[in-house]
Amino acid sequence: MMPVSLCYPYEESKKHIPTFRSRAAQQLVTWYEQVRDRTKYNELLWGDELEFTIVSMDSTKKQVKLSLSAHSILDRIRRRHAEENISDDDEGVSWFPEYTKYLIEGIPAQPYDATLEGLLKVESLMKLRKSAVQPYLSDKNDKLVTLTSYPRLGVGEYSRPYIRPNHDEREGDSISDRILYPTSRFNHGSMNFTERRRYFSRLNVPIYQDNDRSPTWSDSILKFIESKTPPTTDNCVVLDHNVFGNGCACLQVTFQNGDFQEALYLHDHLAPIAPLMLALSAAGPIFKGYLLETDCRWYIASYTFDDRTPDERKVKEDQPSFIPQRPRYGSIPRYMSNVPERYNDINVPYNDKAYQTFSDSGFDKSVGQFYSHILSYEPFYIPRILMESDAPRETYDEAESILGSTWLSVRVKFPPVNSTMGWRVEFRTMEIQLSDFENAAFAVFMNLLVRTMVEMKLNFLVPISKIDENMTRSQIKDAARQQKFWFRKNIFSQSQTDDENSNGNPADTSDEYASLSLDQIFNGEANGFVGLIPLIHRYLDGKDVSAETRSQLNKYLDLVRDKANGTRLTSAQLIREFVLNHPSYQNDSYVSEEINYDLINHFF
Repeated sequence: MMPVSLCYPYEESKKHIPTFRSRAAQQLVTWYEQVRDRTKYNELLWGDELEFTIVSMDSTKKQVKLSLSAHSILDRIRRRHAEENISDDDEGVSWFPEYTKYLIEGIPAQPYDATLEGLLKVESLMKLRKSAVQPYLSDKNDKLVTLTSYPRLGVGEYSRPYIRPNHDEREGDSISDRILYPTSRFNHGSMNFTERRRYFSRLNVPIYQDNDRSPTWSDSILKFIESKTPPTTDNCVVLDHNVFGNGCACLQVTFQNGDFQEALYLHDHLAPIAPLMLALSAAGPIFKGYLLETDCRWYIASYTFDDRTPDERKVKEDQPSFIPQRPRYGSIPRYMSNVPERYNDINVPYNDKAYQTFSDSGFDKSVGQFYSHILSYEPFYIPRILMESDAPRETYDEAESILGSTWLSVRVKFPPVNSTMGWRVEFRTMEIQLSDFENAAFAVFMNLLVRTMVEMKLNFLVPISKIDENMTRSQIKDAARQQKFWFRKNIFSQSQTDDENSNGNPADTSDEYASLSLDQIFNGEANGFVGLIPLIHRYLDGKDVSAETRSQLNKYLDLVRDKANGTRLTSAQLIREFVLNHPSYQNDSYVSEEINYDLINHFF
């Protein structure tokens, strides 16, 4: 954990950025040349990541606080392992720090195996994580919960111990930087956010409208998200620190691929699935003590993670060639495979020097464009030792730093050079669920979907602009039941329409996709779209699966089916319904300390 003092302050780092980027581009070329031919056919190893919130429950006072104890927990785990000569494998879990001191990430110590029977281990290994960490907790009242957003973060003395903010231009009025986990990536990155964008993070999110006692909001949350300009009214909750976004928890799944081309295929065809799974897994309707007009963390995280300057955000009418930068946290900017360019219908900036490096090294055009866009962002921070030492290195620090500088809905992960790992794809949009069964169901569903996609060679491509629209729609309150999403109609087509027809005119492709409900997309309809879940069942019908395994897999698929058709509520709606029906709720959208305690005690 490199001390912050060993990194350049932002203004001092600016002179090193061109060199840092150049090194990163060359390292990516070298890294790619070393691992591009790595294959792992018939080895669909995979894993999940659960981000847990640590809370302290006081049953006597009926109070719950965030427990800022992640560093202590990880230290106890390291010390015990060293003293007793035990490993993560012995306990079945590997633990890692997250953005704040109240979050901790747990993953299986070893990847899940490639068998369908192995999918039945997922739920039990999720339960194991909670029991395995129990001996390391700081207090008998502490526990791990799977909450996307802690309801009263930033309200009063919300944590134990409580760290009072400095109320300065960097920290705001409700949260101190000192609740961040003590690593350079988090602490120095947070400092650079504010310095680079030249204004303080302040996001005003419309409060949920409940009868006459709530503050009134005249526009819909959809207009708010699309405007890119947060409203400044009394009808919003003010989120004035990036912890409100980066301090949320999620469920991620990562899949090892047969080769690089399969990784590109999964990256591109999972991207249209990402907003659908965000809507289906929605679990974040409360921030800073208020029910909001949104059910998800995504836009909040995107905005509070955003270091773009005002100039980089907006279209310049006097400079028609200028291309605004996209947020670092968002949907994919373009496809990585060689698809017709009309699918990449959103202009994004590129780092020209990096693109030339990639072209000269034989990168496919689409891959080179993708990574040269990633290199158009500045690094979060630059460690002094990387720029001030000429000692030879066998690591790819600059490349890894740049690749980690964006947080996209789907990500291709390079294999580590000195390992046997294959190419991997990480799926990132799902919000963490209230129960182990639900988290297992979503993880298993994604595994079965990937298997079905690869075997049937399914085609989910739609223009990038349609994915962006879907991301916006997915964050609207009760989107799973109320919204429709752009989705490809013929998913069995192996070829995409050319950019131009035989007359040289732009191809008319408006009939390729339609606006469908999640019920239609996941469950299908008679004489209409076949449905993702029926396709998964078709895949399973062709496999030699025991009755016990199939029965359990069906239970997981049934949960996803029911959430898509609305017969089961999303986690966000369950949380919202609990608050609205609580005896002490005052019909004012406010989540009191009593409601907060009862909510967490009820679900966990």
